[in-house]
Amino acid sequence: MIGRVYLFICFALVVCLNSAAQGEAIDVNNFSFEYDVNGVQITENTYIGNLKGWTLRDTTGWGGGWWYVNDEWEHGEGFVAPDGNAAIFNVTSGDPCDPEEEGECQIYQVLEDADAIVAANRRYTLTFNAIRLGTVDTPIAYGVLFYSTGEGEVNEVTVAAEYRVLTALPWTSVGYTGWEELKCTYISLPGDGGIGWPLGVKLSNPYPWLPGYQTVMDNVHVDWVWASDAWEPNPADGERDVPRSVTLGWRPGLWPDDVNGHEVYLGTSWAEVNDATTSTSGVYQGASDVNHYGVSGLELGRTYYWRVDEVNEAYGGTNPPPPPDGRWKGEIWSFQVTGYATNPNPANGAKGVPLGSALSWSPGTDSNSHDVYFGDSESGVTDANTSSSEYKGRQDVNEYVPALQMSTMYYWRIDEINETAGTLLKGDIWRFTTGSFVVVDDFDSYVDTDELWDVWDDYWVNATGSEIFIEKDEDLVREGNSLRYDYYNVDKVGKEYPGSRIDANIADLEIGRDWVGAGGKALVLYFYGQPGNSATANDKMWVQLDDTSSNTGVVMYDGDATDVTEAEWHEWNIELATFDACGVVLWSVDKVHVGFGGPEGGQASAGGSGTVYFDDMEVWPTRCRPELAYPYGDLTGDCIISGLDLEAFTGDWLMSGEWVSAGPPASEPEVWYRFDEGAGSTVIENDGLWGSEYNIAISSPNSFDEPGWTSDTAPALDACEPNYALNFDGINDELEMPNSPTNKFAGTQNMTIAMWIKPSVAMEYEWPSLIESRRRVDETSEASGFGFANWGELIYWWNDIYWDWPSGLWPGVGVWSLVAVAVEPTQATMYLSDGVDVEYATHTATHGPLTDWDTGWTNLIAGNTVYPDPHGNFNGKIDDLRMYNKTLTLGEIMGLCGIGGMVYLPLESDADLVVGDKNPSDPCAPIDDQVDFRDYDVLADNWLKQYVWP
Repeated sequence: MIGRVYLFICFALVVCLNSAAQGEAIDVNNFSFEYDVNGVQITENTYIGNLKGWTLRDTTGWGGGWWYVNDEWEHGEGFVAPDGNAAIFNVTSGDPCDPEEEGECQIYQVLEDADAIVAANRRYTLTFNAIRLGTVDTPIAYGVLFYSTGEGEVNEVTVAAEYRVLTALPWTSVGYTGWEELKCTYISLPGDGGIGWPLGVKLSNPYPWLPGYQTVMDNVHVDWVWASDAWEPNPADGERDVPRSVTLGWRPGLWPDDVNGHEVYLGTSWAEVNDATTSTSGVYQGASDVNHYGVSGLELGRTYYWRVDEVNEAYGGTNPPPPPDGRWKGEIWSFQVTGYATNPNPANGAKGVPLGSALSWSPGTDSNSHDVYFGDSESGVTDANTSSSEYKGRQDVNEYVPALQMSTMYYWRIDEINETAGTLLKGDIWRFTTGSFVVVDDFDSYVDTDELWDVWDDYWVNATGSEIFIEKDEDLVREGNSLRYDYYNVDKVGKEYPGSRIDANIADLEIGRDWVGAGGKALVLYFYGQPGNSATANDKMWVQLDDTSSNTGVVMYDGDATDVTEAEWHEWNIELATFDACGVVLWSVDKVHVGFGGPEGGQASAGGSGTVYFDDMEVWPTRCRPELAYPYGDLTGDCIISGLDLEAFTGDWLMSGEWVSAGPPASEPEVWYRFDEGAGSTVIENDGLWGSEYNIAISSPNSFDEPGWTSDTAPALDACEPNYALNFDGINDELEMPNSPTNKFAGTQNMTIAMWIKPSVAMEYEWPSLIESRRRVDETSEASGFGFANWGELIYWWNDIYWDWPSGLWPGVGVWSLVAVAVEPTQATMYLSDGVDVEYATHTATHGPLTDWDTGWTNLIAGNTVYPDPHGNFNGKIDDLRMYNKTLTLGEIMGLCGIGGMVYLPLESDADLVVGDKNPSDPCAPIDDQVDFRDYDVLADNWLKQYVWP
């Protein structure tokens, strides 16, 4: 499934600052572009060169210029400025420009306020509303907080000397996307060469040879506080799953004492931390010379609050003025020490779990062993202790392999233990229902048609009108491969029309001869028809079983004969007792046949021809069948409407569709390469916080002709820092990531990889990788990563499988896109974002522990140089690679893209019973998207109804 998130942006222009340290907001034309250069209010759409308080400079060749809007405007229906007028300006080239000379072509316009001067020792925050107007193919605009010498003429030649970028805001909006609020922060460190220069906002067009566009701005705010407080806490404010022993870190203010300049407070109440002083026992933790402080012995399941006061009792400066009692009081931050086991696999409520599956979970914070409870009674597992039969023992790994029976609901819980601390946290009750079918043939194991012919016989052997092939087209398979069956019942052979038949010996299939000993009751076969197929009485579809004593039984298709003419999957259910009635011994099956027309003995008259695709031939036990009077309201999948369903229903009571807020990930990535060095031959991991062994060398033995740094500003979350990217030429460039960072992911089943890319050309080869676990030298080893299929469709691979899974996501050429894959045990989701909205595609499948990201592997970013064409290499730019040892949510992916606002997700609860496509008694019932009394009435009407099949 592919989804697109349409954003509903909520703006909050007020910047909340510590009132004790807040400086003056810089008044930039009343923030709203309401007055011309003479102070006269603008009331009409009029071209004006400059504004009150602003100076417009540009390199467009147009001489600069502004348009103003009030309400509706011709560029889009419903176009409304957030506050009265808005400023619209063009960034387009007046003359043709050579795209190969990017530096010479870059043009921009600068909005500068001569009265807004950069002063030392301040933390500036720039916020403004903005909107892009233009076609989806036009280049993006970049807002920047910058300072200027204010001297000389601005042009391409003097731009580097004339303007110095303080902090950039990459912006990936294309077309009319609605107003956005942009924000970034800059600290004016002492001795900064730009102190005393005016602030401004700059928008640039790095590709002016492309069609022009316009950018609209409104409500510009530049606020500041003294850079005296501690800021940017680590753990981040609100972070969960923090260990019981943690080092608290922060970015310090500019004036703490070298000795004991940071006073740390920690407690379990916001109020006690806020009110605490150095005399508050138990909350005041002490003073530190450095901007980090270790704490231990934290209580599991607790939320903690903390603050850091920056101390300098001898400070006598005036900018800022001395703080009360020599202390700049810090903000209150919080984090949680969760402790419980999470992320059960199988997922809570999962159905159809294969026999032989292992149970796994994410260990709780600081646990070092796990008590496992498992059984088929919910109350038994809930109440069990270490003396109960449901107790399966204490272990030091987060995996347990139980003995499972078919079609059974199981319950399990994991108690997390810290044996050193002597703590125990009782876990939640999780449940799942096992699957019980046995595969006859799903056709996925065949590499090609030759292998298929080794098992299944067609006309080459049985002299009938059948011909079969392996089919891999994603539109013609349920998953993996399917079998293409061409039937031809037109010609007579001798005195009869033999029809079409394919045959397989059970000895060549995995199911074995006994089809009923494990509870088998039905044979299930899926088929996909084609328009134009012949569906006459002489082309009927049938299945035949033979036993080892040559007893045979034939079952004709009992559905609509024209089903074979429909290009969709149909499920054919056959009761095994039908074959038994014909004398077939079902615990001694020898052969299986599938045909069209006359079974075995042929038929007297001619039929027609056609093509049908078959997939997933399976044997099932007695089970619930939704299309066969499924008891409506069964929420637990046990085929009876009972208290369990009422419990599940009650758990969803009054649930409805919800709004989801975008926000940054709750924790830092495990591995983070920003690619912001801009020069040299080394990429530093996470600003060097984790040591040089994590850095990437981009010199030999890598294949870069030279370090491919580019200043083409990339839309990454580190946009308020120097922002560069790496350019790959598509010929022989690659990066070899050291083993140190990737070892962090060995054995995980929860992982997210994200990066910003800007392809320079369409991917003309198959499988150029963006990141892959190792070189493809040893073809017996496994690979994991993601990249492109033919012509640029995003794909991923995990433990060397899912290479051919199509995401339906296609990054644009020449534009920045965030691409990501978020893996969890039962599914993987791929994301594509242009920074305005997010598309995603989810692949539901088992994803086992990552086996290949370990010592000894060589990992790549954009490589495959040892894998010959036609696979090819990535051609384009890469920025801001992040790897998380967790599965990011949709809201976190939106935050990672720099997207704000909210999206609406419809209710997907099974307890929402009053839904037209779910209610067989009333198919026209409205979709109400809420669990309420209407749904309860349906549940009550079906109370204790039960139905299984056969």
